[in-house]
Amino acid sequence: MEWQLLIKIIIIIIGIALLWGGSVYGKKDHEQFSEGVSSVTYSGSFIAHLVVLLFGFLLSIGPWWLAKIFVLLFAVALLYFGIFLL
Repeated sequence: MEWQLLIKIIIIIIGIALLWGGSVYGKKDHEQFSEGVSSVTYSGSFIAHLVVLLFGFLLSIGPWWLAKIFVLLFAVALLYFGIFLL
């Protein structure tokens, strides 16, 4: 039972951090992100590396406000999941 509470707290903290990060994410940050997207290093599996590169590439070619909306939606979804579904 304690591990479920710990997972719930971690998910809520990640959601709050993403909500804050998404709210301060701007055009300048997006331009810096799109310059370094091809040099992403990921120490997971090959498939996970391809998923991270593909997601980073798709966010880098889109407008900055679209990436901001995705981050904010993901943050709200994590908060909802952490508060109400766990």
